[in-house]
Amino acid sequence: MPDDQPGSARAARELGPLLVALCRRDAGEHLGDDALGVLDDEEIRARFIDYATVHGVLGLALATLQRVGPHALAAGAVFRERLHGCRRRAAAMELGRDRVLAVLRAAGLEPVALKGAALQTTVYREAAERDLGDIDLLLPRDQIDRAVAALERQGFFVPGTEEAEAGYREHHFHVRVQRPDGFIVELHWELTRVIEPFHLDPAAYLAESVQVPGAPQLRIPRPELALLHIVTEMLRDGLDRLTRLVDVDRIVAAAPAMDWKYLETAARDARLLPSLALALEMSRDMLGTQVPDEVRTRIRPPVGVRFHLALLRPAQSLLRQRSVTRPSWLTLLQLSLLSGERRTVAIARMFRGEDADPLDWLWRSIMTPDAPATAPVRPVVRMGKLAVYQLGLYARGVVGVPRSWSGAR
Repeated sequence: MPDDQPGSARAARELGPLLVALCRRDAGEHLGDDALGVLDDEEIRARFIDYATVHGVLGLALATLQRVGPHALAAGAVFRERLHGCRRRAAAMELGRDRVLAVLRAAGLEPVALKGAALQTTVYREAAERDLGDIDLLLPRDQIDRAVAALERQGFFVPGTEEAEAGYREHHFHVRVQRPDGFIVELHWELTRVIEPFHLDPAAYLAESVQVPGAPQLRIPRPELALLHIVTEMLRDGLDRLTRLVDVDRIVAAAPAMDWKYLETAARDARLLPSLALALEMSRDMLGTQVPDEVRTRIRPPVGVRFHLALLRPAQSLLRQRSVTRPSWLTLLQLSLLSGERRTVAIARMFRGEDADPLDWLWRSIMTPDAPATAPVRPVVRMGKLAVYQLGLYARGVVGVPRSWSGAR
């Protein structure tokens, strides 16, 4: 990735610490005039907007600036305009979500809101602090077609070809419907895919959902399950967006009665305990999330796993969006977060070339519809590249391993 791109090492080095500080709940204690002075430069302000946008936290960063650094916000009209735009979009998404929920409720359905649709108005100071591109709702599988039909009567339609929809239904966990204006709803019946090494039980999310006080149509997962869902999204994204980590922090902060034992058991059953431990450790180190020391001790991965994670520097890599440019980095991270037996199984599948995504053709057509199909990389070549990258990490480790296994320090 060229140095002038938003997710480059240069942007992470120059703007990463400031962006992280703006995402903290106690941002006022970590930001002074010196830290904000960099935003006096018009070019830096433009780059900051790009960098915050790719990390999904532009609304949060600008709302924090208005609260703790109003002089910085006043320095640039573009900041004020962007914050106004974030608030307009957030209000539109809230209104659209509530209308969809009303339509489904009138059809006798009670979906559970997921991710941003649930978090936007429940764990953030204001809706504009949590950007979202669509509305995610969970329903029992046998209610999906009824939900699609109810929304189609309101002008929604299933985009794409019949082949694409069939691919979603066979290999994925949701179906998309959208309005002509681009407002998208994803109707989930599962939360994880068969090919993924972890599994979330949708029945538990439905059965243990809670009603949001003051919002009679809004049901959300209990906080422990909402947190686990965000952890799976972090892994799926490749730890390439700060917004997921902020979700972790805000969910924990909004649930002072968090049942940590329940969370640990659910994470272990979902094969997500090391991933949960990493997410909480990164959130603690970067955002100041309060995690009980006894919980950190109980769920901390073995020393060998922590060593390999430290070499991968997850926190630094997140700010650089390393997974976008280093597929080997992401593969090693995912392997490090698997238990010994499952790691062996995953490596064996890679050697046999059995880990291919059956929906790869669909993702490529969505992202780059005019791009020709790429030839698959031979497993031996892929494993060779992975081994070389691993050796490079060991060589770097000789120079120095980060003090924190989350790679934040």
